[in-house]
Amino acid sequence: MTFAEAVDALKALADEGVVVKATVWGREDDSYSLASLGGLLVYAPGDPEVLGALSGELRDAVAAAEIATVFEVGSSDYTHTLALWPSRFVAAEVDDINGIQIVTRDGRLHVHKDRPWID
Repeated sequence: MTFAEAVDALKALADEGVVVKATVWGREDDSYSLASLGGLLVYAPGDPEVLGALSGELRDAVAAAEIATVFEVGSSDYTHTLALWPSRFVAAEVDDINGIQIVTRDGRLHVHKDRPWID
């Protein structure tokens, strides 16, 4: 699965408007959980108008820069941000039972619908 396909799967889950659980681990299989988050998953696209406000070399530099795809997990009171960088992406898997699992050079992310009767 490609980075774009993994992002599309997360966007589709966000579009459902359901509560999710997101867990972040280190890169190694036996690493501890670094974060366990719950709440709504929301796609947080960047502002395309920012580029229009820039000019010259700064505009060229920003236009050529790598841009992370950002999602927020949480409630209206408090959210956590998940930033996915294309250059850090390694692999991803998606299925209806286990949700979305993404491996990056920095760690592993698992996002699935909150299922309190199972989890």
